[in-house]
Amino acid sequence: MRPVTTGRIVHAQIFAGPAGTGKSEAARYIAQALSCSASGNRPCGVCPSCLRFKDGNAPELTELRPDKKNVIKVDTVRDMLKELALRPAGKVRCVIIHDADRMNDNAQNALLKTLEEAPDYAVFFLLTQRYTALLPTIRSRCVLMRFSEMSLRDTADCLVQNGISPEKASVYAALSFGSAGKALQISEDEEYQSALTKLTELFGGFASKRDIPTLSPKLAYFKANPVLMLEILEESASELMRGEVVNPVAAALSRHGHDGLKLMRAVLTCRKRLNGNVNYQYAAEMMLYDLTAAANI
Repeated sequence: MRPVTTGRIVHAQIFAGPAGTGKSEAARYIAQALSCSASGNRPCGVCPSCLRFKDGNAPELTELRPDKKNVIKVDTVRDMLKELALRPAGKVRCVIIHDADRMNDNAQNALLKTLEEAPDYAVFFLLTQRYTALLPTIRSRCVLMRFSEMSLRDTADCLVQNGISPEKASVYAALSFGSAGKALQISEDEEYQSALTKLTELFGGFASKRDIPTLSPKLAYFKANPVLMLEILEESASELMRGEVVNPVAAALSRHGHDGLKLMRAVLTCRKRLNGNVNYQYAAEMMLYDLTAAANI
């Protein structure tokens, strides 16, 4: 928060890091602090500007996101720049560009001139998971701040502070690879919770190749969303490879002696088959056969 406390504002910054590492929250917090009218610690949370941020109606803040085609087009950037050209009633006008790497080249070039000659009241936050996808000219005119994944313990502590039990917090932290944002999303996602339960039941009864004919009908549950099944299994494989078994699917696999590296290979092969338009049921069953054959069970 040094720019807020010293008054030396950086007019363009890139927040780079994986999803769920707090980039959006940090950008909004700084934007609120810069707009706050308090004379002491900022943001105060009670001034008119802070209340507008709380209600989501802050004219001091503009946020850009990719469209339905996952692109930020040049017209979107130009419209934002026209609005930005009007001097705000307050001290600053902040712009948060989510998934900034989704700006096409024309959009980035349209932004570039403003970054070079930013109005004294303008502050830009470019949020990205793919820093190198931004044009070098954009990167050279911004201050880079990297956001790293939290440790599993810190992620779990964050969840506990949000009212989640320590036991569940540890599971969600492991499943999210230390991404607090994703862990919170998992904790509120009923489809994810149901998939976790179904996979735990399935692999709880998967001791050998002989079990596959009995378990195959249960795979049909994931036909509508095979990506979710593969995501949970990939995260479970990572736990097994680290030797830090926390989530119930990984625990069920571990009890029957399944190997993390071999599970990961089976999952990746299944993903390739599905991407090649192989029938879902066949691809999912072959994943189980690949795992048992590779593990020599």
